Amino acid sequence: MSQVWSEENTNAYFPHPRGYVALGSNRELAVVNTKYLQNLAYCRLKNLSIGYTLPDKWLSKIGFEKIRVYFSGENLLTFTKLHSDYIDPEQASASNSWKTSKSDANIYPWAKTYSFGVDITF
Repeated sequence: MSQVWSEENTNAYFPHPRGYVALGSNRELAVVNTKYLQNLAYCRLKNLSIGYTLPDKWLSKIGFEKIRVYFSGENLLTFTKLHSDYIDPEQASASNSWKTSKSDANIYPWAKTYSFGVDITF
């Protein structure tokens, strides 16, 4: 409750909860304001691949032509100033209707994917 307005907490992020003021388009919770606008600027490390090919002098001793070890990652880091961990700045939309079936900003971020592998050529 530390983020909800009270007489002692006038700088809270959320207003005092009152259900009766949210039901109409002309009620005080429906009035357009900038209080909850967020900066969607972000920086994301979308994909990264790192590999190492073993030297030929090592491989000739064990009968391989080429061995390459690699790591690959997708969506590894996202830097943003959003106030929520479950809003993905890359997928947020400007939908303003709660009646729409389209998800707007409340979309979970892309999953982080890690891959490790070895390529062997005989």
